Amino acid sequence: MGVNTGLEYLDIGCICRTDNVTEAWEYWYKELEELQKNGFSDTSRDGDVVGEFINAITIISDPRNNIVNSDIRKLNLRYMIGEFLWYNASDNSLAGIQNYTKAWDRMSDNGTTVNSNYGHKIREFYGFDQWEYVKGLLNKDSNSRQAIIHIKNPNSSPSKDVPCTISLQFFIRDNKLFLTTYMRSNDIWMGFPYDVFNFCCFQIQMAMELGVEIGCYTHISGSLHLYERNSRLKSKESKDEPCNCTCGESCQCRTEFDETELDGYLSVQENHSITVKRPKKPEGLHRII
Repeated sequence: MGVNTGLEYLDIGCICRTDNVTEAWEYWYKELEELQKNGFSDTSRDGDVVGEFINAITIISDPRNNIVNSDIRKLNLRYMIGEFLWYNASDNSLAGIQNYTKAWDRMSDNGTTVNSNYGHKIREFYGFDQWEYVKGLLNKDSNSRQAIIHIKNPNSSPSKDVPCTISLQFFIRDNKLFLTTYMRSNDIWMGFPYDVFNFCCFQIQMAMELGVEIGCYTHISGSLHLYERNSRLKSKESKDEPCNCTCGESCQCRTEFDETELDGYLSVQENHSITVKRPKKPEGLHRII
């Protein structure tokens, strides 16, 4: 839905329903590229934006299918698992994630810790274990609407690492655990694939601990956006932009969509063993206006 709010091609109130994260990711990525083709252009503190949806809602019916497996996007599975382990360890130190990447170094305010380790926010940051608190609520009252984990805390101090995630809300209905995540900001290339993977894993883990079935996963992005540097329709200026990887003069990161932010680890190849159902024309993808 085109809305005249100063950005001619701003879209508000879009929803994608699908069985798995691959279909959802491809849907959003291609829709964001359509905005770029229509002339969307904006600036941000982290680079030029060529597509944005406000209040983008993704509903995934099977959260177990939570790994993006797309010809467009090759995820770094080594990093993905490392980040999940880092979160699960409630470890907000740079040293923990440096086993997998140095990309987080630039986001630390003090060179030692980061603000966006979700596991630390869940279990340590607020002085009590939110995970156990929420689990206790749901064990006591399966109809509770108070099972909320807070990630981003109110803070007026400037920071290079303001958590993108606001909160996680768990529901049990019909003996199934549902999870709704709300994010203030979500980058479709670097943020969405890893975030959805981690939060679906949290949902599955909580369902196992509660002894209930797994319901659908809902992901709400206040801003879901595509940076020009991650678009297949890059301008010449963006293509010529220096890369921060460690590949040297032979770098092809900008043209082959490798994971430049993750220190040159090998990305997943097309012939890997993950099987994802990918119908020719996914059903249930629609836009609410």
